[in-house]
Amino acid sequence: MRMKGVLLSLGVFVWFAPSSIASSTVYVSATADEPSSSCTRSNPCKTITQALGVVSAGGVVDIVSSGVYDAFTVSHAVTVKADLGITPTINVLSTTGVGISISAGSTDDVTISGLTLRGPGTNATGININSGRLVTVENCDIREFAYGLAFIPTSGNTEFKVSGGTYSGSNTGIYTATSFGNAVVDGVTVYGGQAGIETAALYVTITNSRITAGTGPGLYGVLTSSGTAVLEGNVISRYVAGDYAGCSGGVTYLPTPSQAVTLVWR
Repeated sequence: MRMKGVLLSLGVFVWFAPSSIASSTVYVSATADEPSSSCTRSNPCKTITQALGVVSAGGVVDIVSSGVYDAFTVSHAVTVKADLGITPTINVLSTTGVGISISAGSTDDVTISGLTLRGPGTNATGININSGRLVTVENCDIREFAYGLAFIPTSGNTEFKVSGGTYSGSNTGIYTATSFGNAVVDGVTVYGGQAGIETAALYVTITNSRITAGTGPGLYGVLTSSGTAVLEGNVISRYVAGDYAGCSGGVTYLPTPSQAVTLVWR
């Protein structure tokens, strides 16, 4: 390993190895010629997985070019984001595959921002959230999965926030199946599938979102098999099952049903 030295004003000569030091921001490009150990903007990593091994806890993995990227697992606090105008795509080909798996520590905050995920249409999951303190998914485009987003921690008290983005062509766009935590969904567009948003054993707040069911029998805008969904300021359209707003189970409308949900087509 090449070493560099710095002569301090006190006459102390300090050696260090830059490539061995974790960085608070690292860069990834699908167009990189070869894997890089530095992951700088001028010499980026080629894969997200490699960048996650270099970035410091709480740091940022910055994706700087459009292209196809690897599926990855997050195990510590980090933000993985696309640069403005960049479209990084993760293709999940296996019917049992997962695009992004999040299994972070109980004090870790994780953010996924601006990524595109494409699935095989059945069984696979776009983003699978197992643990963390706060997991935020914002402005992602997730299509053609069994579950676009699945929030399924089995312990702890994980907070889950979804902001913006499109979830389409999946059996369920956003799925929560846990009593360990709470979820807030705001400003998303969900369309297609059997249920736009489904919650089981969780308190979920859904605001300012547009939810459109697919075609066929037994379709719900919001399905609560258990738990509670609180709706405010949403648009729900093209459903055939549930109550007047295409919702089923423990649903609370704030401040009133007509103000919580605008019905576009029934």
